[in-house]
Amino acid sequence: MAEIEFLPDLFAFLQRVENGEIKSQDFDNHAGSIRLKLSTLRLHLQEVDGICETVEEREEKIRTLSDCNDRRVSFLNDFKNRVLTELDAM
Repeated sequence: MAEIEFLPDLFAFLQRVENGEIKSQDFDNHAGSIRLKLSTLRLHLQEVDGICETVEEREEKIRTLSDCNDRRVSFLNDFKNRVLTELDAM
């Protein structure tokens, strides 16, 4: 995705339109490469995990993972304390 240089091509295209190098009837023909790059970028972005999530959904997922990690830490600490208690009792 980083290899697709979209902005320089778009800027050059717009500059050519502004300078009158591209006429209105030729606009579609010259915009084809930019459309192709946009389509390629869109396909690559759809492959990114969580790209369509809202901020709220992402925050909820983070809270869920954080709660899960806290419970694991608590469980492991309790387990460690029980093992140490049983070893001391021996």
